[in-house]
Amino acid sequence: MKKIVITAILAITAFMVIPSCGGESKNESIQNVGKYTPKKVNRLDKTIYEYSKSGNQELLNDSITSYGVSAVNTMLNMGHPDDSAFVKYVGSDVVKIFTPEVEKLYSNLDELENLLGGVEENMIKELDGLKLCDIYSIVSSNRHHSIYMSDSTTMLLVLNQYLGKNHDAYKGFDEYIKANKESIFMPYDIVEAYIANTKYAFVPNGTETLLNRMLYQGALVEAKMRLVPGASMALALGYSDEQFKWLEDNEQKAWDVIVSKNLLYSTAPSDVDQLLSPAPATTIINANAPGRAGRYFGYKIVKAYLDKNPKTTLPQLFSPEFYADQQSFITSGYQGK
Repeated sequence: MKKIVITAILAITAFMVIPSCGGESKNESIQNVGKYTPKKVNRLDKTIYEYSKSGNQELLNDSITSYGVSAVNTMLNMGHPDDSAFVKYVGSDVVKIFTPEVEKLYSNLDELENLLGGVEENMIKELDGLKLCDIYSIVSSNRHHSIYMSDSTTMLLVLNQYLGKNHDAYKGFDEYIKANKESIFMPYDIVEAYIANTKYAFVPNGTETLLNRMLYQGALVEAKMRLVPGASMALALGYSDEQFKWLEDNEQKAWDVIVSKNLLYSTAPSDVDQLLSPAPATTIINANAPGRAGRYFGYKIVKAYLDKNPKTTLPQLFSPEFYADQQSFITSGYQGK
């Protein structure tokens, strides 16, 4: 998996699907999983919007100082907060249009912060004391990224990417993209983005196979299952219940296709892309197979391996000694359902 990188936040024309005032949609809620010590999400989106309305530089400076100047500079990638690029962003249509839309759904992030508290608690136990980085919420013009990270210390959570799949902002988007615009996917996306940018990131060696990528992806899913309180396997995979059921019902047939086409040890980027990249379907398997089906099978192999080696830790799963070694697959004994 490639590292998530910062993209230009001023590319306003890239995401100018204007939401109408009457375009509210019901957003699936983050599940109630009990009480944890909340992990704060700093509301940078609100701070920037208040400044855009008032022009109060003191308000902005005070807020940015409280959030951390380094985070603002790093995440917006614009140098000093009062430079012309930052001012242009603050006054942009993206901020003016999407911040009120975000506020309709997310006047507070109490449920998410509680759930992330549980994530961090589990992370400390499962990943050698690792804690979540600082998280800042924003709105962004880029339609492709819901989370930005430049390193393992700061994260931007793009709230206008979670307005609900039926929101007017996503008119014209493919259904498979709209399906993941629900708030219920936030904790899973945060966990995956963070792990993929820490010391547990995938380490390419130039000769990695589809199987190596699948094993790492399977480890990511296993991490989400262990770290997100009340985790759902379908959501950890990024699927609806119907998509997940299709794979469960057709697991053996789909696996047989992968094996018969000799895909596991392929190093061709096109094969990796067809099995692991977001898409409406994994057509190389079946026209009805959900996109990224290779991730599902990576997880199945990891689970089969864990059944035989139950004491395996997450750090071990994220080690190249596991995902870069075909012996891990052989040991798992996975041959389909």
